Amino acid sequence: MPAKTPNAVVNKLNADLVRIPRVPDMRVHLESLGFDVLGTTPEEFAAFTRADIAKWARELKAAGIKPQ
Repeated sequence: MPAKTPNAVVNKLNADLVRIPRVPDMRVHLESLGFDVLGTTPEEFAAFTRADIAKWARELKAAGIKPQ
């Protein structure tokens, strides 16, 4: 989502998207494709993303891999 998207838009889109994997057939289909169906808030997803970036930055540094 673009930076500075209004919170009302983010929250509406999130509410709609979180409902999709709650449909049983859709959940089974998404999981069959290898998705981890979570359904989080925008804040939880942002925290997860920050933690994942930090984790992989440490792993890459430990492996001696540098950005190109």
